[in-house]
Amino acid sequence: MSLTCSEPLTYTLPGSPCGCVWPLQVKLRISIAIYKFFPSVSKLAKEIAASVLLNRNQVRIVGADATTQQLEKTTVLINLVPQGIKFDDTTALLIYKKFWQREILSDFSTFGSYEVLYVHYPGLPPSPPSNVYGIDVEPYPGHDNNVTIIKPLGVNVSRKQKEGSGGRMLIMIILSSLTAFVLFIGLAWLFLLKCGSSTLEPGHIPDAKMSSFSQRSGNLKS
Repeated sequence: MSLTCSEPLTYTLPGSPCGCVWPLQVKLRISIAIYKFFPSVSKLAKEIAASVLLNRNQVRIVGADATTQQLEKTTVLINLVPQGIKFDDTTALLIYKKFWQREILSDFSTFGSYEVLYVHYPGLPPSPPSNVYGIDVEPYPGHDNNVTIIKPLGVNVSRKQKEGSGGRMLIMIILSSLTAFVLFIGLAWLFLLKCGSSTLEPGHIPDAKMSSFSQRSGNLKS
């Protein structure tokens, strides 16, 4: 009977009892085009294994894709497979630190610069973003204080400030609506005045026409 492992699980290492284990998942963005990356897949796996102190067969390159907006870069998905049922907490945390502290991929001539997008494994802290400039860093509770998570600036906006901003916005909307209404009424009033002044009353005949009509009537009588 064949065994099927559903993501994110993966197959155990060759020589281990047949089963499914949870891999430590890493996503990198390396600075080479995807067509240049494929010939270097084995070298990438070897470098990662040496950097995080794993055997070569524990590193599996499971996916690669060209970055949509940057075709000269490639996004790589990597599974690090434990030798037993799972990685112990110390090993998982050590691997986590090595990736985020940029202690892998020393061969920049092959892979160029790289970004760490995430490192996922049960029990690890959440992965911080690859760009940490301008972002506060706080210790992750329940783990080593050297491990950090990222908290974006501006998350501590007080409720009073939000309510004050909302009130000012409402007042501005009301004033704008009233101004538009007054302008509309004024324009409508001017339009009505203009139309009223140019409209003749029923039965009114201009004086010039009355004089001309009276003169013709007198001529006929004579």
